[in-house]
Amino acid sequence: MDIIASYQHGRIEQLAEEARGLAGRECDHVQRAIVYHHLYQHSGDRHAYALIAAQAALRLEDALANVEAAAERSWWRIGRARAAALAERARDFAAALRTIDRDRCEAMQLAYRLAHTHGLSTLAEDQLPEELRQAFASDDRRALFLAHQQWVENRWGLALEAAIHRLEWPLRKGAVERAIAALRPGVAMFSAVERRGFTVFERKLFTDDALPRAFAGNPGQHYYRLQRDLADKRRRARAEACDLAADDTVVLAA
Repeated sequence: MDIIASYQHGRIEQLAEEARGLAGRECDHVQRAIVYHHLYQHSGDRHAYALIAAQAALRLEDALANVEAAAERSWWRIGRARAAALAERARDFAAALRTIDRDRCEAMQLAYRLAHTHGLSTLAEDQLPEELRQAFASDDRRALFLAHQQWVENRWGLALEAAIHRLEWPLRKGAVERAIAALRPGVAMFSAVERRGFTVFERKLFTDDALPRAFAGNPGQHYYRLQRDLADKRRRARAEACDLAADDTVVLAA
């Protein structure tokens, strides 16, 4: 491996590790909203898909909670045995959609960094579809939104369809449809936000009770604090691993 390839390999591993950490656990929907918003802000407010995904991460959690609650309450309509089975399927459905959102957040960060990090253009060409690379390079919000929409559908559409199929939902579909829409924002959603104004939509996001109160005042500060905390955790983990390795060496030497 030559020097350039070695640098690229190490850099992409570093970026991927950071993206995984920032995407958080499946339950870390607020953290993902902060990360999605940072992508929008860092892009000069062009990355509309990321802005919509920030709100969707919060709405997804609300919708999934409603799906699970509806399944738990359904015993009086469909009987206790069927309701118990439905509740289990609802939990599995919620877990699947949270995983998709977590994976989407990780992949969107990595794609953005690949497209915008000096020295990684070759890797971007290998790992990102041409439509997405071209959209990143343009100033067209709609083109960037549509490129992300297609890219996300290509990567997670089948997994989402499988989760929907396994749910076998017999009740009113409102909450289920809202959960699905959170992971599948359509062009109609983009157009609605565009008509209202992206600044108006962003201000609405800032008022969401799930986000930290101070988030609106300095969104970047919250993102960089997340980034710094994760870097500190990685350093501590590596230091502990080195300490353990040293202890093992002493034991073996003895």
